[in-house]
Parts: sequence; structure tokens; C-alpha cells
Amino acid sequence: MVLGMIDIMKLDVFENKRALASEESTHSESRQEQFAEVETTLSSEADAAEDIVRLYFSQSGQTPLLSAKQERLLSSQVESGEHLSRLEEEWVTHHGTRPSVINLLRMLGNRLGRANALFDAV
Repeated sequence: MVLGMIDIMKLDVFENKRALASEESTHSESRQEQFAEVETTLSSEADAAEDIVRLYFSQSGQTPLLSAKQERLLSSQVESGEHLSRLEEEWVTHHGTRPSVINLLRMLGNRLGRANALFDAV
């Protein structure tokens, strides 16, 4: 009777081991599938990044560079735009509305008149 119980216990242990091994195998296969999926995704993202960089360099080589004169002209236009933007902000602060072109010209004229008076005084 005791030997029969031991045999049953051995069988239960053996079946539990087999079930665990089968579960671990399934889990391991699932992990391997997940790793393979991640590797595929990373590989395709790396390929896409390489394509983007390759496209950037190929297109940048087709765009002509600015000459020194063109760079100076562009920078003065940017500075002028920034100055006009500040004038517009000042107008909006004082009047609560956006200025017209005439208003901006009048503001510039007033400032030039004041600057001219300062230069005359010096």
C-alpha cells in the first residue's frame, strides 16, 4: 500500500515535471517569437533611417549654396523682418489692433526723425 502511494506520488511528480517542461517550452517559443518580431521591427526602422539620411544627402547635394552676397542679403531681410515684427508688437500693445502698412511707415518715420535729431545734437 505504501509502495503504491509512492508510485502514485512519483507518477504525479513526473507528470508535473512534464507539464512544466511543456509550459516552459511553449513560453520559450513565445519569447523567441517576440524577440524575432522586435528584431524585425528594429531592422526595418534602421533601414528606414538609413533611407532618410541617404535621401537628405542626395537632395542637399542638388541644392546650390548661397554666395556671400546672397547670405548678407538674406540675413538683412531676416533682421528687417524681426524689426518690423517688434514694431507690430509695440503697436498692438499701445492700440490693441494690428497696424496697417501706413501705421508702420509712420512709426518708422517718427523713429528716423528722432534718430536724426540725436545725430544733429552730437
